This record gives sequence, C-alpha cells and structure tokens, in this order.
Amino acid sequence: MPLIKSGSDAAFKANVGAEVRGGRDQKQALAIAYRVQRDAKAKKRGAGGRVPGYAPGGMVNVGPKAPPFQMRNAARQMGRPSGIIASAVPGRTDKIPMSPKGGSYVIPADVVSSIGQGNTMAGARGLNQLFKMGPFGVAAPKIGIPRRPGKFAAGGDVGDGAPVDIMAAGGEFVVPPEKVAEIGGGDVQRGHEVLDAMIAQTRKKTIKTLRKLPGPKKR
Repeated sequence: MPLIKSGSDAAFKANVGAEVRGGRDQKQALAIAYRVQRDAKAKKRGAGGRVPGYAPGGMVNVGPKAPPFQMRNAARQMGRPSGIIASAVPGRTDKIPMSPKGGSYVIPADVVSSIGQGNTMAGARGLNQLFKMGPFGVAAPKIGIPRRPGKFAAGGDVGDGAPVDIMAAGGEFVVPPEKVAEIGGGDVQRGHEVLDAMIAQTRKKTIKTLRKLPGPKKR
C-alpha cells in the first residue's frame, strides 16, 4: 500500500499504521512516516503553497519554524549513528530520527545510566571502553556480559550493513554491527542475544541496589 505523501498529522498517523501492518517495527514505522511528512512539507514550500502556521502576509518567514534545541542537537548525530545519543530528549521518548547500520544494537537509556551509577555520561564512557569504541580514561564498570571471552572475537559477517531508519531517544547507546558480531564470537544474532541478557542482568542488579539505598533523611 503506497504511503500518503502529505504533511498533515492525519497522513502521518495513517502512514505509521500502514508501515506497522506491513511488518515494520514501531521505531522504523515512525521514522519512515516522519521522513515522508518532512519531504511533503518541503515540496509544498518549494511549490509556493501556504504551509499551516505561516503568516499569510507581511513579514516573510524564511524556512520552516526551527525545532526545539534538543531536537536540533540530536539531529547533528545522524551522521554518527554509534555510541551515546547525547540529547535532552527523554530516554523513553523516541523522537530522534536516525539511520544506524543494519544489525546494530540500541542499549536503552536506563541501562546506560545504571552502568554509570545514575550518570549517563559515565555509563557511556564505560561502554566505550568496554567495546573499545571511543575515548578511554575511566575504569571499565563491572558489566555482566554472559559467557564473554577474555577478548572479543575479531570479526564476523555483519551483512551489507545497510542503514535502517529508526526513531531513537536521548541517552541510548548504539552498538554498531561489527561490535555486536565481536561480542557474539563472530555471530551478530548471538551478539544480540548476549546484549539482551546483559540488559536484563543490569536491570535486575540496579533494582536490587536501589532497594538497599536509604530514603530521605528524616527531619
């Protein structure tokens, strides 16, 4: 079923529903519908049509209304779809369109924060060191990666790595497919399973730790 090439909210919702029914997951469906809506609005502006929200006369508005700062900041990372997604967009609010390589793994924001003992950037630095993906300088946190060898495997087939459109959130951490393959001993699917287990283990440990923390000081 072809998508509706319109910038309206109704068309956006219809396109999301069509993509989900066609087998896309929710993040991919949102990203595709967002791109179609954006392109439709850009085409309408280029044809001289009036876009809702623009003044009919007087001062001319040049270009669309700028999105919030946190959205603009996150958009800058679209060309770097790996590592931490540094954005003020909440960690469970998928609003950042990205296109990471196929086979990548997105570690949820709450897990990244937990690894850093509540500090997202500390968790990201620890993951960078663990996966050898970025700047070092801090000791690697004790992250439970089930059955991981002393060193990760040095390769594995990751397919063509073609970009996949998704909607992401601030504080999430993108592990590229080549690293996922290393974690899985050369197998991307196994790498995903290992990281799934790591997330479950980290969350379980975090819940246990939080329950032991003292409450506010009684006055």
